[in-house]
Amino acid sequence: MSISVIIPYYNESETILLTLLSIESQNHQPDEVLLIDSGSTDNTSDVINKWIKKNEMSIYKNLYSGKMSPSSSINKGIRASKNKLIAYVDCGLEIPINWLSSNYKLMKEDAR
Repeated sequence: MSISVIIPYYNESETILLTLLSIESQNHQPDEVLLIDSGSTDNTSDVINKWIKKNEMSIYKNLYSGKMSPSSSINKGIRASKNKLIAYVDCGLEIPINWLSSNYKLMKEDAR
């Protein structure tokens, strides 16, 4: 099963790299990562775009949503996703490397 990760952000230039590196380090890689800009006024979007280009991360997409609440940005990410399984994470978190794989395993068990 394919998984999309949605990450809404607003002025996260100080913490976004921690989040990007945590997702990149997952032992089960997502098929798509959608970063949704909720109207940031800092350079978070530039930091993301440079990181995507430098690391050649074609599965990462940086989408602008305008001024939106986090929940509206999540909904925009869900609509833009090409997968049925969607994981959501906030910025500024150091995510355990087994976060996606352990959740994927639980979803597979529940589907039985």
